[in-house]
Amino acid sequence: MFLTVILPILFLVLIGYLSVNWGLLTPEQIKSLGTFVMKVTLPAFLLHALLGQTFEEVWKPKYFLLYGMGSLIVFFVSYYVIKHFFHQRLTSAVIFSFGSAMSNTGLIGTAIVPMVVGKDAVAYLAQTILFESLILTTLVLFLTDSHAYEKTAFPIFIKKVVYNALHSPLVLSILIAFSCLFLEVSLPTVLDETFEVLGQAAAPVALFMIGGGLAGIKVKHLDGLALCPVVFKVLLMPIMIFVLFYIFSEDREMMRIATLIAVLPMPTLFQVLGHIYGIEKRAINACILSTVIGLFLASTLIFLWWS
Repeated sequence: MFLTVILPILFLVLIGYLSVNWGLLTPEQIKSLGTFVMKVTLPAFLLHALLGQTFEEVWKPKYFLLYGMGSLIVFFVSYYVIKHFFHQRLTSAVIFSFGSAMSNTGLIGTAIVPMVVGKDAVAYLAQTILFESLILTTLVLFLTDSHAYEKTAFPIFIKKVVYNALHSPLVLSILIAFSCLFLEVSLPTVLDETFEVLGQAAAPVALFMIGGGLAGIKVKHLDGLALCPVVFKVLLMPIMIFVLFYIFSEDREMMRIATLIAVLPMPTLFQVLGHIYGIEKRAINACILSTVIGLFLASTLIFLWWS
C-alpha cells in the first residue's frame, strides 16, 4: 500500500516541478492553478465528501479540542522562544509562531491524507481547517494588528472575523456541509454529482501545483531564526499532537491522522504574512525547508502506520 500511495504523490509533485523547470508552464500559471484548487476544486471535494456522511461521523469535538490545544501550545511556546531568544519584535515573533503551529491542511493535507486513510479522514481535515481559519488565523491577525483592534468595538471585530470566514471558499463549504448534515438537508443529486466530478481534480492538481511551486526556488540566507519555526513545525508540533491524543484519546486511528496532519508543511499564508511584515526571505526559506522535511516525515509516518 505504501508504494501505491506514495509513488503517485511523488510523481505528481515531480511532474509539476519539471513542467515549470522545463518551461512548459510559468510560475504565474502555477499560481492560477493554486487559486483554482483553493477556491473551486477543494471546496467541491469537501462538500461532496462531508455530505456523504452523517453529522455524528463528521463532528468530533474531542479531536477539535485536542488538536486545537496542541496547536495553541506550540504557537505560544514558539512565540516565547523567538521573542526572547532571537529578540524579535511582536509582529515578527507572531508570524514565525504562526508558521510553527499551522499546517498546510487545505492544500497538501486535503490532497494527501484522503489518499492514504480514505474519505473518513475528511472530517478531521475539515475540523482542522475550521480551527486554523477561525481561531488560529484570527488570533494571529489580532496580535499583529493589536493597536488597530484596541480602537475597534468587540461587535465590529466579530463582524470582521465572520466576514473573513465567509469569504473563504474552504471554510464556507465546510460550514454549509455541517449545516446540511445537522438539519438533515440533502443537496440535489445533479449538484452533488457536479461537486464529485470537480472534487476528483483537487488532489492531482494540488500535488502538481506543489511541485511547480518548488521549481526555481533556492534556499538562501538560512539562519537560526529561519530554522527555529521549521523545527517547531515538523518536529515539536507532531510530537505534541501525538502525546496529547495518546494520553487523552483511546482512538488510535484518530491519533495517527492528527499526527499526520500536524507534520505537514507550513501554509502558503505564512509566506504572504511574512512579505507583509518584512520577513519574506526567512519566511520563504522556512516554508521551502518545512515542505521538503514535512513531506519526507509524512511519507515515513505513512510507511510506519498505513503500509
